[in-house]
Amino acid sequence: MRTIHWIAKLSVFVFVAFDRCQIGDGQVFSTVHEKIGYSQLVDEEGLSLEDGTGISVMMAEAYLPADTMNYRPDSTHSDFSGKTITFKSGGSATPSNHATGVARRFFGNDSQAPGILAADSYDANDFINNWLNFSGGDPLALGYDVSNHSYTAGNLTQAQVSSIAARSDFVVNRDDTVMVAGVRNNGSTPQMYSATYNSILVGISAGTSSTGLTSTSYGGGRFKPDIVVPESRASDATPFVSSAAALLSEAGILTDFKRNETIRSAIFAGATKDEFVGEWNQSAAHPID
Repeated sequence: MRTIHWIAKLSVFVFVAFDRCQIGDGQVFSTVHEKIGYSQLVDEEGLSLEDGTGISVMMAEAYLPADTMNYRPDSTHSDFSGKTITFKSGGSATPSNHATGVARRFFGNDSQAPGILAADSYDANDFINNWLNFSGGDPLALGYDVSNHSYTAGNLTQAQVSSIAARSDFVVNRDDTVMVAGVRNNGSTPQMYSATYNSILVGISAGTSSTGLTSTSYGGGRFKPDIVVPESRASDATPFVSSAAALLSEAGILTDFKRNETIRSAIFAGATKDEFVGEWNQSAAHPID
């Protein structure tokens, strides 16, 4: 696990970011695309299939203290050819392998949404403190159709988790945006964004990522994650869902389908559970809805 320091405006917390993901290659992506049904969709729809064109996206990334705000995807990677990634939080120009792998799965040329030609990149601390306005005041308007959050946090109080979750839900409702976040890689109780009502929480289909009931005063007692992806880490799984949300968002342009509630419902309705026979240990604490 990666441990980072979150320097908040008033306090110092400890973030536990996901394990550094493997950058992977097109063959790895195609394997996941086959398992989640995207390859079949391409065969059926051909050139008429949405590819994320016209959809505005952002990603926030955690970093290690030694990285000096190293939250940036490598914009020179060939998978981002023809794309513009804008770094909104300053900091080190040294790219992060973790951020690069997430971005490639989200909007890279081998992703489900290669038509996304521009993306904004944020440091997670900057996003929480200055955009969600964690220390006080209303969150700022995001102005994005889809956002990806492949990080989580440890050692937060119940009040802090509840505040972050409530602010996130406020943003999703006010700005009608799709917010996709990952759970932790281990089996501990889901943290941070897992307490939200309006985000999509992503785990891995093997069932080894964090699962269980939310335990905060804000919306406690709900099972998370919401959906799982056949990847090895929650970091890697999350952007596949963000990419799918971008395609659905494009399909809904100029209609009521382009609403967070509709896109979330479509993603959940399209999920299957047949693949989990022998993988997911069905129990009261580990259900399949």
